[in-house]
Amino acid sequence: MNMQRRIAGIQKVIVDRGLDGMLSTRYEYIGYLTGVFHRSGVAMLVEPEGKPMVVCDEPAIIKSEAWAPDLLQIEHADSRGLPIARIAALAHAVEQRGLAGKRLGLEKAHLTALEMELLASLLPDAEWVEAGNVIPLAMLVKGNDEVGALRRAAEIADAGMKRALDTLRVGVTELEVAGEMELVMNRLGADRTWFPIHVASGYRSDLAIAYATEKLIQPNDKVALDIGPIYHLYCGELCTQVIVGKASADIKRLYQSMVDVHSKVVETLIPGKRASEVFNAGYEYSQNLGVKEVYPSFGRSIGVTGIDESLFFRSTCETVLAPGMVVATVTYVGDGRHAIGAERMVLITEDSPEILSTLPLDLVEI
Repeated sequence: MNMQRRIAGIQKVIVDRGLDGMLSTRYEYIGYLTGVFHRSGVAMLVEPEGKPMVVCDEPAIIKSEAWAPDLLQIEHADSRGLPIARIAALAHAVEQRGLAGKRLGLEKAHLTALEMELLASLLPDAEWVEAGNVIPLAMLVKGNDEVGALRRAAEIADAGMKRALDTLRVGVTELEVAGEMELVMNRLGADRTWFPIHVASGYRSDLAIAYATEKLIQPNDKVALDIGPIYHLYCGELCTQVIVGKASADIKRLYQSMVDVHSKVVETLIPGKRASEVFNAGYEYSQNLGVKEVYPSFGRSIGVTGIDESLFFRSTCETVLAPGMVVATVTYVGDGRHAIGAERMVLITEDSPEILSTLPLDLVEI
C-alpha cells in the first residue's frame, strides 16, 4: 500500500481547509493510514507536514502490523482508562507540537460528549472546526493498490453469491444460505463482513433491512441477498434478488424496470459529472419508465468504509466524479406492493465505467 500517497492526500485537504491539524478517533480512518483496525484506544493527529501521530493503548500492535510504521509517529496512551487515555495523550501531542491555540479539525459525529468535554478542558484555547469529511475526501480516488483490493473484494462477493444460488431451494432456512455464503467468502480471504449478511425471503424480501432468520424458503419466494465482504480492510458490496420457483408477471416487469434504471445510472458514471447529475439522470429515466417508487439515492463511494457520505448519488451532492473512484451503485424500485433492488461495485475510469462484479443483473429463477 502506498502510504506516502495517502498521507500526502490527507495533508493536502487539511491545507485546503485552512487547518493547522486534524484529529481523528474513527478506527476506519486511522486504519486507512496504518493498515491496522484497532477498535478502541486509538487516536490520530495529522498536520499539514510531517509524520502523522498515532496514540494507542497497545502501540506494539501498530508497530508490528502497520503497513509502513516508519512513516508514523507512534505513542503510548497510558492505562488510565478509555476514552480518557487516548484523549489525554492526543491533547498532550497537540501541546508538544505547538498547536494548543490553533485551528484544529474534528470528526464531531464520531466523538462522544465526554471526549469533546475532555478536549475542550485540556485544550481550552484551540479553535475546533467540524472537519468530518477531510479524510473521506482524501480517500475518494483510489490508488492501484486500493483498486486491486476492491477488485478482490468484488470477486469474493461474487463467489459468496454463487454459493447462495447453489444453496437456495425450497425447505432450506435463510440462516443456512447465509452460513454457506460466509464460509466460502472466508475461505477466499474475507476478513469478515462489514454488515450482517442479508437473506430475506417471501414477505421479508420487501423489508429495507432483513438479516437471515430460521424462516424456511417457500415455493416461488422472492429472496433478497446482500453481502459485504472485507478484504485487506476494503469493503465489498453485492446485492441481488432471485425467485425460488417462477416469478409473477408483475415481479418480472418491476425487475426489468430496476435493471433498466440501474444500467442508466452506471452508464452515467463519467469523469467530470457531479453526483447530483448522476442521480437526476437515473431518477428522470425511472419516471419516464413509469416507476412508482424509487429509493432517493443511487449509491455512494466505497472503500475502507462501506458507506462514504462524501460521495452519495443524491440530488444534493455536488462531488465531481474522477478516474480511480470506486462506487457501489444502488437501485431500488417499487410498485406499492413489492420492492426490487440491486447493488454493484463500479470503477470509474477515463474511458467508461467498469463493473467489478460478474453477477448479471438479469432476473434469476431457481
